[in-house]
Amino acid sequence: MTISQNAANAGTGGPYGVKVEWVGNTGCGTSAPDAYRPDHWIGSDMLAPVPGTADRGPGVSPYRYNPEQLLVASISSAHMLAYLDAAAEAGIVVTAYIDRASAQMVDLDGHHEVQSILLTPQITLADGTNLEAAEALHTEAHIRSATAATIQVSIGCEPVIGYGADLEAVA
Repeated sequence: MTISQNAANAGTGGPYGVKVEWVGNTGCGTSAPDAYRPDHWIGSDMLAPVPGTADRGPGVSPYRYNPEQLLVASISSAHMLAYLDAAAEAGIVVTAYIDRASAQMVDLDGHHEVQSILLTPQITLADGTNLEAAEALHTEAHIRSATAATIQVSIGCEPVIGYGADLEAVA
């Protein structure tokens, strides 16, 4: 995605693109399961990079986000933004919002899946704001969140595979 595409698509519904770059080659590539680190960077042309890693296994860094944490963050932030938008439209004055969201994983015959995501937002309202109306907005926020609605979307894969210098022009 180029800078002009980012600017041109702001607020239009996409396309949304990121660059994920593996930076864990310790010198011998993936010649063995413990010969590399799962470290990578996630970013785009206009945004600060996010450090990524795996959730378990050799070389995992506790200082980088794993994909499961990023999934939870995506759902949480999408819900928060939809909630704030609905609150503003309804005249509900939110002054602070903190969510300590979490995911529950389950092991299914050797592979792991996210079984559930729990959002636990702590929302501060301005004095005099209707508490019941503010609570009811969570249903509206869930409906408005395209991210939450598409969590079971099909995931395609279109790899580009090659050798050394052949791929440098593609990057």
